[in-house]
Amino acid sequence: MGKLNAQTDSSLVVYLNYSHGIGILPKMEIDWLELDRNTILSLDIQKNQIEKVEFKDSIINVRTNMAIIFNDTLLTTPKEKRQKLSIINKGDIESIVRIDKKKAIELYGKKGKNGALLIKRKNT
Repeated sequence: MGKLNAQTDSSLVVYLNYSHGIGILPKMEIDWLELDRNTILSLDIQKNQIEKVEFKDSIINVRTNMAIIFNDTLLTTPKEKRQKLSIINKGDIESIVRIDKKKAIELYGKKGKNGALLIKRKNT
């Protein structure tokens, strides 16, 4: 069994101490979209934008309350996020950008009240 210690400060700066045999770090996901650690940290997701953090089958999934705009499609429910994002390969992501609450409300109304992530997939 591995041991996971995750801490957050005011943002989602996750410090991981994971030991499982040879110390392999788990996969990390934001709303079921697998991303590398540096990308996740660069998004500067705030603590109040995190709904839940799960660790299952060597995957850390951080579920947010943020709106997700995936290739110009607004995703707001966990079901929508899971259906669309869980099948995307992280290498297929062209860009991912976090927009703050004020700008997200301006663009998406009440659905942007917790900020938003704009995700563009490469044309394949």
